[in-house]
Amino acid sequence: MTLNTYRASIKSAIVAVAATMLILMSCSGPKDRGLITVTADMNAVTDIPVSEGRLIPLDNSDSCALLDNVINIEMDKDRFYVLTRKSVKSFDNGDGRYLTTYGSIGQGPGEYTSIKQMWLEDGILYIYDFNTNIAHSFKPDGSTIASTKEYYDRKTPGMGPTSKFPYPDNSCYIMLNTYTDGTTDTNPLASVHDKDMNRIKPVEGRNVPGGNLDNQVAADPANNRLLYWEALKDTIFAITTDTIKPAYAVDFGKLRFPDQDNNNVFEKMYAFSNAIKNGAEYATLIQNVQKWDNLVFFVFTTGKSRFFIGVIDEDKDTDNMKIYRIDDPRYSQKALIKIFGDDLYVLLNDEEDEDANPALLVIPAKKFK
Repeated sequence: MTLNTYRASIKSAIVAVAATMLILMSCSGPKDRGLITVTADMNAVTDIPVSEGRLIPLDNSDSCALLDNVINIEMDKDRFYVLTRKSVKSFDNGDGRYLTTYGSIGQGPGEYTSIKQMWLEDGILYIYDFNTNIAHSFKPDGSTIASTKEYYDRKTPGMGPTSKFPYPDNSCYIMLNTYTDGTTDTNPLASVHDKDMNRIKPVEGRNVPGGNLDNQVAADPANNRLLYWEALKDTIFAITTDTIKPAYAVDFGKLRFPDQDNNNVFEKMYAFSNAIKNGAEYATLIQNVQKWDNLVFFVFTTGKSRFFIGVIDEDKDTDNMKIYRIDDPRYSQKALIKIFGDDLYVLLNDEEDEDANPALLVIPAKKFK
């Protein structure tokens, strides 16, 4: 090796280390606020009639097949992106008119065998097919941009990353893992990746639960962190680039599901389903956490096909949780809620028309203050 070559290699190593340190510094988390514990009073539920919001029925014309099992909704400019197990479609966010479909079932460019996740970055829609390990990108009009193989790093022993979330400051990504590949006994729940998807480090504090189900996270930009939840766990966790810690604990009192400490999600779900069939009633299944200003929104259920919206006010030390439900003879509330801008969007089913697509009820978030 010549002297110049040696100097060049040392310089490259220094640049690489500096870049990694810059990522870790820019991805720094917030000051630890500690655990906020709230009490849920199921005897003080506020009903919200549909008439108090703006209803957007999603198009169910011949050009748009019935949307079954809506998993997630994103919004960008003039449209909603609606994810189901089998498709992603867009609708006008003003009147719910169908716009286009993104990709289709198959194994060619822009085609997927199943959909694990969708997300938006800089106006581009991404759809990830875990079965084929391909991420497809699309323009808003539905045209395919690229289909990228080996999108996630599967070379790290034990890692089974399946979901990607931009960190609130857009300096890196948080990857969620859902299993161990058999080479390790446990698997860290999350890891930090740079913008080129190179794995930087695991996030300490929590491993993947046994039999983990599909999990999403929500951005908490004010605290530069992500909020994460698990099935049948009455705790909402905060993910930073360093740790995963409990952020909010909900006390459902006598309605608390008793098997909280069982780390196998499938076993807990089986026990929960059997208990409900036998007449038990629990308040649980916190999901779809959203953050607006100082309010934390989430959905939970009593297990009898009835969903409620919980709202935590971080600025209050007492009486800091309220419970709401959508009350309407025609529309029933589903589990999905999202915050876009200053509005809460609630997914509803039309109980009078079985051929209708879901509707979105838009409620100003400040109404819950």
